[in-house]
Amino acid sequence: LDNGINIDKKTSIKVERDKNTKVYTDEVFFDGEGCDEVADINLEFEISDDQSYYIVKKYIAGETKEINIPRLYKGLPVKKIASGAFSGTDIVSVSIPNSVDEIGSQAFHMCMFLTDVKLPNKLSKINRYLFSGCYSLSKIILPATIEQIDDYAFQDAGLVEINLPWGLLTIGNNAFASCKMIENIVIPNSVSTIGEYAFAFCYNLESIVLPKEITKIESNLFLECIKLRTVNIPNNVVEISDFAFNSCKSLRRLTLPDGLISIGDMVFMNCINLRQINIPSTTEVIGNQVFHKCKLLESLYLPSSLNFVGENINHWSKVKEISKRLSIPIVILPMNDWDYSLEDAIILKEAG
Repeated sequence: LDNGINIDKKTSIKVERDKNTKVYTDEVFFDGEGCDEVADINLEFEISDDQSYYIVKKYIAGETKEINIPRLYKGLPVKKIASGAFSGTDIVSVSIPNSVDEIGSQAFHMCMFLTDVKLPNKLSKINRYLFSGCYSLSKIILPATIEQIDDYAFQDAGLVEINLPWGLLTIGNNAFASCKMIENIVIPNSVSTIGEYAFAFCYNLESIVLPKEITKIESNLFLECIKLRTVNIPNNVVEISDFAFNSCKSLRRLTLPDGLISIGDMVFMNCINLRQINIPSTTEVIGNQVFHKCKLLESLYLPSSLNFVGENINHWSKVKEISKRLSIPIVILPMNDWDYSLEDAIILKEAG
């Protein structure tokens, strides 16, 4: 090119390199928009069944740790990255061209040294385990086209922050579980489903904004988010499933929405700093050991709408006030953890 060779669109040339450089013959393609990347010598490609595009099949370990995937290979577009293509390798960065519209599950699973990722602008789904175990990946920009983050997609990643795009519809089970460094998350209102354990064990998560369209807080959603202080429960939520806020030890107060029908087992168990919470007048079910070890909770209103209250609803130690306007009998046992006698029991029934 420096010698003034005129390269027309779709022209290919061979680049020969000597053995002393430890680099082999590659092809370079030009499409009228400039020079594509030289096909990385550490990548293995396979052609699609209809022979219309190429798939990045495998990364072959070598000296190259900064990966630039070409848009074209042997004159055809590169459109997919196979499942597990880079899994467990020691790459540090990857740039994926906009020609790619699908990245298979586990493609970058356990890439523990990966710090920089450029995703293509046509991607609609972050597949299962795609970046799970990427401990060094502190930041990633998701394209506006993403509609689904699948199960375990970022589990155990080193994310400190992430911006979720408007248009995202679904966050899968365990999608961000054990992202121990992330502090704040805003979920766009386009999201209607968040799977169980999606943010469990996010030990540094302090605040999260949930989308207004969700109707259910799935089980274990915030399990052991020990620094979580601020969370909104949207007005459309009718069910909070088992263990949803279990061991959220920094949670001090929570407002539950009118319209809530069911609170599952052990939902607020071990929320040791919980001081204030309301039970809406629409609530019909409170599960087992919901407030066990909520030692700072001093008052609770139990509405007359209740038709089921599980065992040991009383497992907190400083309750001073409980509404007696109930349509079913409730046994309240004053106790410190499990130490009580039946003679101490107070049976609350419907007020006359």
